[in-house]
Amino acid sequence: MVFGMLAGFVVLGTEWSAHGSPFWSSLWLAIAIGLPAGLAGACLSLIVDRREYKRKFLGRLGHIFSGDPDIVPPPPPTTTHRLVCGLLLSPRRVISGALYVTQTALVFQPHFYRTPFLKRLSRKYRPGVPDAVEIGPPRTVVLQAGRFRRHRRSRSTGHHPAEVIICRWEAAVAFFVVPQVEQTVARLQRCIDSLRAAV
Repeated sequence: MVFGMLAGFVVLGTEWSAHGSPFWSSLWLAIAIGLPAGLAGACLSLIVDRREYKRKFLGRLGHIFSGDPDIVPPPPPTTTHRLVCGLLLSPRRVISGALYVTQTALVFQPHFYRTPFLKRLSRKYRPGVPDAVEIGPPRTVVLQAGRFRRHRRSRSTGHHPAEVIICRWEAAVAFFVVPQVEQTVARLQRCIDSLRAAV
């Protein structure tokens, strides 16, 4: 945007038919006006884009918490608790979804994947439910707060390791991104203890 507006002012504000001092005066005047105008336009565009992004993000988050069926698949049977979170696969890839507490295990259910608008208009289109991750049995589940280790290349950028819930069970290990990690671990641990006691 900066260079586009600068080029526009140069093209429109320069006296191309002039020679010598009048030409250079009009060129430098166009540059002196175009550069600040371009910077101001870029800053305003950034502010508007950030507000629009925040509005859309908060709107989508509201739909997720309200259980919008276009985003959130139906919960597993016997669900007692739900935690909206993200499954961390790599430093740059997180799958959004919900971690459910059922009577037999924890189940992470990803949200529906984003589908192109035109495809959603098709009558034949039916969103497929992404595969869920079952975490259990409860006696094997171990929870702890921790940080996701980054590769050496990621560490060199200066980003701090992500705070996550480290969830281990007999089959695998998973990293979940949640707010207030310590408090969430404590609450999940109480749920797991109740499942163990019920077995």
